[in-house]
Amino acid sequence: MGKAGRPVVSAMSAGFQFAVCVLLPVWAGYYAERRYDFKPWGLIGGLLVGLLIGGWSVFVPLWREAEDDPMPPKSRDDE
Repeated sequence: MGKAGRPVVSAMSAGFQFAVCVLLPVWAGYYAERRYDFKPWGLIGGLLVGLLIGGWSVFVPLWREAEDDPMPPKSRDDE
């Protein structure tokens, strides 16, 4: 695959990673609701934990990549 397809694959990978990181804790919260009668706190807690984990797993690598960027954007002072 050429360089033109890499951003698409990277975005798809990040989206899939985010979805898995959110859905697994939601499923665990749903399971806890059914098993231990935590309604609705199991699902809500699973969703919150999943969003935190998913956000962390997607944004931290992007943040690190932006810090390592060899060509940072030019400021207006450089013109």
